[in-house]
Amino acid sequence: MSNTARQRLIKADTDYGVVGDNTLRTAAQIGNAGGSADFGDGPITAQTVRTVLAEGSVVGVTPVGQGVNTFNAVSVIATGVETNVVNFTTTKEHFLLRASASGMADAVVSLKINNVIVARKRLSWTKRNVDFDFGKNGIKVNTGIEIKITITNTGEGPQPYDGNLYGEEE
Repeated sequence: MSNTARQRLIKADTDYGVVGDNTLRTAAQIGNAGGSADFGDGPITAQTVRTVLAEGSVVGVTPVGQGVNTFNAVSVIATGVETNVVNFTTTKEHFLLRASASGMADAVVSLKINNVIVARKRLSWTKRNVDFDFGKNGIKVNTGIEIKITITNTGEGPQPYDGNLYGEEE
C-alpha cells in the first residue's frame, strides 16, 4: 500500500483544555476546562461537585418554631353526647401538624378550628385510634384561634376517650 492510500490517524485531544476538532470526551470523567471534578470537601470552586452542603453554607434554612403537644383524657363520655376532649387556644401564629384520638368504644371524632369542623373520622371496633395528619407544613392557624377535638360516643354506655394536638408555634 502506498503512502498516498493510507489514512492518517489523528491524535485525539483528551485533556481538559479548549475543545477542538480532535477532542474526545468520555462519560467516565466529569470536569471542564479547569480540570477534573473535585468530589472532596473544602471550599466551593468551579470544579467542586457537591452532594451535601459545604461547611458554612446556608440554603434557605429558617429556625424551627416551638413544638406544642396538648393532651387530655376524659374518663367518662355518655352515649350520644358531644364532648370537648382537647381545647387549645393559640397564643402565637400556629401550624397544626397532627391530631389524634382514641377510645374504648365507637365514636365520632371531630377536629374543629373556631368551632368549624375541618376534619371528622370515626372510631370503630376495628379501629380504636384515629389520626389527622396535615403534613410537614400543617394548617396555619392565626393567633387567638381555638383548636379542639370533640368526641361523640356512639357506643353502648359511658366510655373513656383521649385526644392529642401536635403543632408548632413561631
